[in-house]
Amino acid sequence: MTSYLKDNTGTIIAHIKDLRYNDRAKAYVGHLEYAKDQPKLQSLLAKLETLVDGLSLSDIDDVQEEIDRLNIKVRLENNEERVIKDLFVNKENGVSFRVE
Repeated sequence: MTSYLKDNTGTIIAHIKDLRYNDRAKAYVGHLEYAKDQPKLQSLLAKLETLVDGLSLSDIDDVQEEIDRLNIKVRLENNEERVIKDLFVNKENGVSFRVE
């Protein structure tokens, strides 16, 4: 079963393959596949990646707050839904996040 992310309207915005908990990072990691009709999340995460690469620390918090306002939830493989925080996607669509 593939895990997925959904926004505050319940719309699936991305699927996550190979989701697993990384004890060392204390975060979930996997591979993200965006839903075709969800450019907002993809745009925000690309902006965040650019800021992190450029070490624009003053702007990172602003973008992270925009992402947090989407109130994204993950449905885990055990069917549990949890609100995520610290969502990050790299250029290869590797994803990491924590849950509340």
